[in-house]
Amino acid sequence: MVASIVPASLRCGAVSDTVPAPTVVVVDDEDLVREVVTDYLMRDGYRVMDAADGLQARGIIEREKPVLAIVDIMLPGRDGLSLVRELRAAGSNLPIILLTARGDEIDRVMGLELGADDYVTKPFSPRELVARVRSVLRRTAGAPADHDRPTTLGSGDLAIDTESREVRVRGELIELTPKEYDLLACLVAAPRRVGRAAPAPRAGRPGRARRHHRRGARGDRRPPPAGAAAVGRR
Repeated sequence: MVASIVPASLRCGAVSDTVPAPTVVVVDDEDLVREVVTDYLMRDGYRVMDAADGLQARGIIEREKPVLAIVDIMLPGRDGLSLVRELRAAGSNLPIILLTARGDEIDRVMGLELGADDYVTKPFSPRELVARVRSVLRRTAGAPADHDRPTTLGSGDLAIDTESREVRVRGELIELTPKEYDLLACLVAAPRRVGRAAPAPRAGRPGRARRHHRRGARGDRRPPPAGAAAVGRR
């Protein structure tokens, strides 16, 4: 059973029915770390599965075929290094990013020698971790090219531009808060997961909407989730 912070049925895991989002597995025994990392990865367009220990993670990896795994070294039972060793011994080339404590140089070196692709030291910035995910996937040719990713969602009167974060109804730019935009985009991207597609919002005040959404595209002005500035600080 997956130790999920966000229910899998509500995770925005695909940009369309025909182009599934790449899956990333997050393995850490701290609930807060899994919650924050999952949130940031989902914002970047990934489907996320999470686990609290190595044994659970191994089953998810074999079943879900992810494009990358983020693995804490210090796990209960089967630790992160053992998981890396087992995966490589089984012939898996799954890209792996290790999460390590600041002073564990030996563990970091051993992890890289066993076949890990990168590591991040706790406490860490979740934005940096997402950037490292992209970097590792580029190096391992596991990330889809930018031109292969759809940039427009919606149908009929509703159009959502995922790059500019602009929403239009019958061609008219409308105003949504960053949270409203995220929810609408998630519902439209995977309507079958929530029962039905979200209704098209009403048009209104286009001038403010353009400024609002472009500001949101660079980063929401909302306070970050708890622990987001430095995840993994015990």
